Formats: sequence, C-alpha cells, structure tokens
Amino acid sequence: MPQQAFMPLIDVIYRDGEKPRYGELTDPQRALVYTWHLEGEVNNGGFNQYFFNGGGETIDGAIQGFLFYGATEHSALAERARALFEKDAPRVEAARAQGSLETFASSYDNDPYDGLDKRFFELPSIAALQAKHIRANLRAYCRE
Repeated sequence: MPQQAFMPLIDVIYRDGEKPRYGELTDPQRALVYTWHLEGEVNNGGFNQYFFNGGGETIDGAIQGFLFYGATEHSALAERARALFEKDAPRVEAARAQGSLETFASSYDNDPYDGLDKRFFELPSIAALQAKHIRANLRAYCRE
C-alpha cells in the first residue's frame, strides 16, 4: 500500500498516537492528515465509519485537502458526504453514544452513504499526488 510510505510523517504529526493539534500543523501537514484519515476510514468501512469515528470534525479539512492535492473528484464526493451527514448526524451521534460494536454494525442498516462509498472505491488513491507534493515540498511537511 503506497500510503504506508507516509506513516513516519503521520506518526510525527500525530505525536505517538495523540490527536494532532491541527492549529500547529502547516497547511501541507493538515492536507495530508485530513485526506489520509478520510481515505483510510472510507476504504476500510465507508463514509459511515468515517463519520461514526468522528470524521464530521475534519470533513471540511479533508475537502480542502483533496483540493490542495488536485483531487477534485475526491473533494466533490466528500462534499456530497458532508451534505448527507448534516442530515444524518443525529443518527450517527446516537449510535456513537451507545458505543457498542453491535450498534456500530447496525449503523450500516439503511446506510445513506452506500452509493458514495461505491463511487469513492472506484477512484484512484491520491497517494501518488501526495507523494509528489511531499517530495517537492519536504520541509513544509517535516517542520514542527
């Protein structure tokens, strides 16, 4: 998986598993973190999983991050998911509040994101775009 090459950067940004302090990150670091997080969650369990795991807090950054890398189709799908989430947030938040694996599994019943997931899975990973930008702007990603 190409994104594994980014893990040392992600580890630095997340500081040994802590949530990143987004305000302290450079624009390129934020773009990487937000897009890496969304792409990983969606590829693993769809937009339902992304929002269940708190993606509603970072969706705007992911949309901007995709645009930062020139991934306009990814950005457009994330915008559509955000619009759905604005209506779906009470359902997701209620499921999160229960906090059980069974509740998470049942959150996929009547999943409103299913069509967006299928389209997202058809898109290429943005790892090549990320890698190209990182190589050209390494200092912007590595400074703390």
